[in-house]
Amino acid sequence: TARLMGRLFGVRDIGLGALVVMHLDDPSALRKAFWLNLAMDLGDAAMIAVPLVRRQGIDRAAGLSLGFALGGATAWVLALFGFAR
Repeated sequence: TARLMGRLFGVRDIGLGALVVMHLDDPSALRKAFWLNLAMDLGDAAMIAVPLVRRQGIDRAAGLSLGFALGGATAWVLALFGFAR
């Protein structure tokens, strides 16, 4: 299951990254792509937080994954308010 999830997230992230690259010359569309990426990372963070809150015994893995998701979300916020004006 872990391998499948890793592949699924990898494919999704490649698609989201391609969306950003496709819209580099269109600031309005690029901003929408940034918002979509931010929403995906925040959704990931919310789903990762569930096993932490429920204390399901995967605290270390979930905590590391939550850090990555929040790090990605932070990067998109910086992109939205720093680069895509």
